[in-house]
Amino acid sequence: MEQTAKLALINKHAKKFIAKNSHPVLEGIHYAADGSVFVTNKFYALRIRNAHNFEEVTISAIDGTKINEPFPNIERVFPTEFKTSFALNNHLIKDALQKAKWVRDIAKYYDPIHKRIKLVLEGINVFLHLENDSVKFQTIFAPYNGLETVHVNLNAEFLLNGLQVFKDAGTKQLQVKLNGQLDPIVLSDEENEIDVIILPIRTGA
Repeated sequence: MEQTAKLALINKHAKKFIAKNSHPVLEGIHYAADGSVFVTNKFYALRIRNAHNFEEVTISAIDGTKINEPFPNIERVFPTEFKTSFALNNHLIKDALQKAKWVRDIAKYYDPIHKRIKLVLEGINVFLHLENDSVKFQTIFAPYNGLETVHVNLNAEFLLNGLQVFKDAGTKQLQVKLNGQLDPIVLSDEENEIDVIILPIRTGA
């Protein structure tokens, strides 16, 4: 993917990853010295590598003004080793996106703040699972051939927004990499150098 396409992707999706009406730096798009671009609200983040040749700067995603504050070191949050993973090809990404929309809509109705769902890696499938006193919903999200059984609580909106980035990027192979239920989830398109990290929701949040 060319840098112009990567920058267009950032500009299209940045506002979904920022923390609006928060600390100014969390409303920013950070153009790092190594050519990476970062956007985060502290709970999930978008990183696109080799996306620019600018000097290091943080620009407001709201009004385009320069933000003269240090940007959080998001790079250190991204894990480099994982216990298990599963993959989605371009056809499965479209299917997964639709299922993520379904479960997000249900989660948003019952839990408008956290939109909590569970990503379940178990047996031969990955599931999206939502359960409360009023409803129980589960759908197959992807095939799984790993040995680890992992259940992670996460925000359905964050998952949906991340998947939309990869769909718009034309991702051919998306890797979803995990460790345990309290560890970050990383979605990666190695070919296009795009990563989304989602922090889990702690039980009782």
